[in-house]
Amino acid sequence: MSTQSEHDTPTVPAYTEESEIQCSVSPDTPTEISTPENLEQCEDTYVPESSEFEPEYANNGAFYHRGANAESVTEYLYKIWDDSVRPRQFLGTDSEDGIEKIFAERQGHSLHEFIGGDYPLRPFIDFDLSQEKLNSIEPKLTRKETYYALIRAFREVCIEIYPDWDIKTLTVASSCDQKKMSYHISTCGMRLKNITACALFTDLVRKKLPVGLQDKKDKIVDNIANKSSFSLRMLGTPKIIKDTGKHVRPKRAVIPHQETFRGIERSGS
Repeated sequence: MSTQSEHDTPTVPAYTEESEIQCSVSPDTPTEISTPENLEQCEDTYVPESSEFEPEYANNGAFYHRGANAESVTEYLYKIWDDSVRPRQFLGTDSEDGIEKIFAERQGHSLHEFIGGDYPLRPFIDFDLSQEKLNSIEPKLTRKETYYALIRAFREVCIEIYPDWDIKTLTVASSCDQKKMSYHISTCGMRLKNITACALFTDLVRKKLPVGLQDKKDKIVDNIANKSSFSLRMLGTPKIIKDTGKHVRPKRAVIPHQETFRGIERSGS
């Protein structure tokens, strides 16, 4: 995966559920979507971090700032917090090189991107479904059927609001294990006007899923964009269990299969 600059990625105007655009997938649209096979839990890879808060530099000019609170990185385009160290560290950078430096120095850490402000964002879906809940859904669904239903719903909404959307720009990340299905679905082929538009997008996708997956109370499709700001765990990083400090279920690329794209939702300045 590679990021696209803001100039290359179309921004879709605000839309509503009452939009009269009707579109279907063209016959030549690819329909074969990969299903992740590795559902194993990751091992604890925590590495202790220094408690000093100083800017960091790389020999190639990459830079990021390390601060003790969120306010210390507000001026930066990309704002990231490291959940693997205490006290929590906040990281800010204006470049992709800076992001790569953060990852190089914090391998195995649970890193989250902070999303806030009224600027264009890639549409995305945050999907979490326990195996126990999946087993209780009627009519019954397999994991594969659930995965394909999610991809199909996302694709249909993308085409409804932007008919020129290219399915090849679809990105899927997984942090599934035997107890849970967990996916992050997005696209680098368009951006929505703001967080509000992303929240509307999420609701449209939810309504296209099988009925058993639509319940808002279960937060299977968690509309985390339905607020002024939120955070997303970044690609290649694990989830941390608060009670034990154990690092589990790293978020891995499914489509495309390489992990050069880190999951930054905002592209360009």
